[in-house]
Amino acid sequence: MRKIILLIMIFISFGYSQKVKRVEILIKDISTLEPIEGAVISIDSLESFVTNSKGFVNFDIVKSKISILIKSLGYFGKKKLLYFDNKEMKFSFLFYLRPKPIELEKVTITGNRYKEKLQTRIYELKPSELKKMPAFVEADAVRALQALPSVAIISDMGAQIYLRGGNYDETKILLDNVPLYNPFHLGGLFSMFNSDIIGYEKLYPSNYPPNYEGAISGVLQLQTKREKPKVLSGKASIGLLTSKVSAEVPIKNGAFTLSARRTYLDLLNIPYYYYDLYCKYKLKVENNFYQASILYSRDNYDITFTNNTEVKNIKKVEPGKWGNLAASFEYLHNYKNSFVAANLYFTKYSLEVDGGFKNLSPSNSTAEYLQIDNYISEFGSKFFYNYEGGGHNFQIGFNVKKIKNQNNWDVGPNELNQYISNGGLENIFFDFAPRIFTSSNTLLYSGFYISDEINVSSKINFSLGGRLNYINLISRIYPTFWINFNYNISDKLSFTFNYADFIQYAYTKKESIEKSPLSPFSMYFFAAKDDELPKSQHVSIICRVNQLPFNLKFDLEAFYKNRVNLPSAFERSNTIKFLNGVAYGLEILLKKDYGNLNGWISYTFTRSLKYNMNGDIFPANYDRPHTLKTVFNYNLSKTWTFTCMYTYSSGIPYTPVLRKYIGKDFRFHFVYGNKNSDRVKNYDRLDVGIVGKILWGKYLIKPYLQILNLLNNPNPYNYVPSEFKNDSSEFERGSNFIPSIGVGVEF
Repeated sequence: MRKIILLIMIFISFGYSQKVKRVEILIKDISTLEPIEGAVISIDSLESFVTNSKGFVNFDIVKSKISILIKSLGYFGKKKLLYFDNKEMKFSFLFYLRPKPIELEKVTITGNRYKEKLQTRIYELKPSELKKMPAFVEADAVRALQALPSVAIISDMGAQIYLRGGNYDETKILLDNVPLYNPFHLGGLFSMFNSDIIGYEKLYPSNYPPNYEGAISGVLQLQTKREKPKVLSGKASIGLLTSKVSAEVPIKNGAFTLSARRTYLDLLNIPYYYYDLYCKYKLKVENNFYQASILYSRDNYDITFTNNTEVKNIKKVEPGKWGNLAASFEYLHNYKNSFVAANLYFTKYSLEVDGGFKNLSPSNSTAEYLQIDNYISEFGSKFFYNYEGGGHNFQIGFNVKKIKNQNNWDVGPNELNQYISNGGLENIFFDFAPRIFTSSNTLLYSGFYISDEINVSSKINFSLGGRLNYINLISRIYPTFWINFNYNISDKLSFTFNYADFIQYAYTKKESIEKSPLSPFSMYFFAAKDDELPKSQHVSIICRVNQLPFNLKFDLEAFYKNRVNLPSAFERSNTIKFLNGVAYGLEILLKKDYGNLNGWISYTFTRSLKYNMNGDIFPANYDRPHTLKTVFNYNLSKTWTFTCMYTYSSGIPYTPVLRKYIGKDFRFHFVYGNKNSDRVKNYDRLDVGIVGKILWGKYLIKPYLQILNLLNNPNPYNYVPSEFKNDSSEFERGSNFIPSIGVGVEF
């Protein structure tokens, strides 16, 4: 009996000494600093746990030492010994995994519409989510971002990105780290990116890290798929406007990707079509990764097109052509706790039109002509080194580039002027542009940056970074800084503080929002003086609340941006002036990532204000103070998903005409009021769609039906004063009720 009692006492004392401990582990990608979903953590080879969408997992143990093995598809594994003492009840760890881009298996993530980085604000969208969202004609990787809280929708028909009170040119767009200029088709309706080749896209609405540069609002990084397919796979789709096809072919240690897309409007006797081509080859040799890619995009518009039956009287010339060419080569080498990467690239946007037509009929000797030869090209290289260890994620790098801008045009009377609301065709290049213009400039830029993410504890981490920017036209070095501080009060509540400042050496002088089949064709200007170099300082505070009932999450972010040297158009004097301004606001987001019903509701209050030379304050052309957005997916069945997006926001400002009169030249003249002293009607749009997934043998069939502007609201976006009218007809309509239907096939 005494032995039994003694054994019980020993057992009890042993149980008390082996206290239950809570272990929390966060897994991140070392190259992007983003959490890794689906990482498997094996404990003593006995049991395993899987990280959630935030890269987070927790479990209980009683041991004082465990061995863990971390594995994730597409990453090098990591093995660690963890020690625990009995004085603490909770332990938190952060581990980084290094990517193996060429060996990543194909993974489709559903339910999670987008992710945010735990520190600074970043949105990430994947193709599976893009294709569910209501779209205009077809899924568009850039247009889809307009559903996010930080992005303002200026017009129904534009895919440009306006971030937190900034103009569209203040957001840098990159494809695999290659910058692209004016990357749009059909007057800005669509981006030139085939969504089938996009692996994911990241949008920094502000406070982007120092490895990026050259934009005073934000950065959009589109990353093509980096997985290696096991077998030949492909996709094809047919829609009302375009058809596209893509294929991925495994080749030994590498893979080849090819995609193509084309419209067929020209087959319907419409003098316009566009196409884009993309190909990439990636190869892995031991710890070395190589990638080469090329993108070619082209629009064609036959400006000599005419319905005149007397074809013999028409002298035809070459059609207008515009588009992008981008090529890059990347190299990455993995070491034990670090990696080094280099990138060499070339990118060019061009517009070429030569001629017009001349009617040779004696009864009608009219002539039209149009000569345009514009381009902007950039040749550059990047290099960076990343090391992770001892609670640090350290990165250092530099980049150099040469940007050349050449613009020559002579715009005479031509048929396209009928599509331009405010002035002639030349105004699509920059506001108040002359009919004849010639310029050529070259900018040399070099930058050096350094950053470090420091994990102080499981609750506190912060990042510091800086960049030195040299611009040859100003002959000056501009330092910029980046600070991030994150405090996790608990699993459910965290706060983040961000500060960063930026400069932008290449910008447009385009504020007016016009209806044009050739817009945006903005000409870029280079900063040659300090007082013409746009600058901004960003401050933001983020509060996040997780694990709310019904799988809800709540985000609240306040931001303030001080903005300097902003190009601004003034209708009274037809001049461009560089002004200072501010942008500030509040974003509230409530979202649900999982379940048959998922999506988000967001409210954004944003003001974008400028100060004129007299100190008077007026709203910027793209100022929308109040915006409400709701995006919902509902899984009707395993096959069909219904989706909708509703947006309601304040009208954009415009400069009204106070008086009209006929001058001595017997032409109408307008007397304008104060800059942007009035607003168009509020914006109100509902888009709906239904998307299917039908498995037919080895093929996955994806039919879709989508409707833009279901309520057929006018959503005016442009004020066009008329000589004889003074009513709502002076405001251009945004869109009509537009249905689209199509089908895609994957194999």
